[in-house]
Parts: sequence; C-alpha cells; structure tokens
Amino acid sequence: MFYVVNCITPSDFKEFFIDDFDYLLVSDCHIKRAFMESKMQFNPSLFEWPEEIRVAFFYLSAHNLVLSLRNSDTGVRSTSQLPVTRRTVGSINEEYSVPTYLLNNPILNGYQRTEYGMQYLAIIAPRIIGNVRHTQGTTRID
Repeated sequence: MFYVVNCITPSDFKEFFIDDFDYLLVSDCHIKRAFMESKMQFNPSLFEWPEEIRVAFFYLSAHNLVLSLRNSDTGVRSTSQLPVTRRTVGSINEEYSVPTYLLNNPILNGYQRTEYGMQYLAIIAPRIIGNVRHTQGTTRID
C-alpha cells in the first residue's frame, strides 16, 4: 500500500489543504520535503483503504511542513510547547497535561506540536492503541 503514498503530489496536497497554507510562500519544494520526512514516519499498513492512507499522510505531511516552516522561521531559537490545561494571570502560572499514552511514547508525543499532528494522532490512535485484528486460520495438532 506504500505505492499510494508515492503517488501523492504537491498538487494533491494543495487541493486537500486549499485554504490552510499561503502557497505564495509555501513552495512545492517545501511540500516535497515534508513528504520525504513523512515517509520515514508513516506506516500505511495501519489502514485498509487508499483514501484513509491519503488523508492520514496529508495530515502527517502538514504537521511536518508546519514544523519545518517554524524551524526555518526561528532557526536555532525554535521551541515547542506542551498543551496548556490551565493558565493563571495573577503571579503567572501555567499547567500542562499530556495523556499517558503520549507521555510514555516519545514518538507520538511529538505530534502534539501542531494541530495537524493532533489530527494525525486522532486518526491513528484507534489503530495503534489496543489494536486487535482477527486472522482466519486453523490450529494443527500433531
């Protein structure tokens, strides 16, 4: 099913995220770089249908594109932030919360850095957490 990912073009990406990015500033080279990074992280065997693969790959690629653009904008000053659960103005306090399944998995934890990564997590979470698949077969007693 990886051939589905290899057939996706920057034009497909732009059509899917028609209003999300300023394509005068984001070039096909930026999108192709995000595709290359996403291919290293993506597992198409989690999905059954080509449409599911495309949508998940688009969100993962958008996540990587945003990270790349942020890093290029801030360079070595680039930072990330965990989700804020509570803010206090008087004496300035903030509380952060990370779900346990993300806290215990540094790879999944990184997807929280963008809204596209969070959408990608929402797509793959049911497929990787408590995942059970049935296989047809028999046992053989010798």
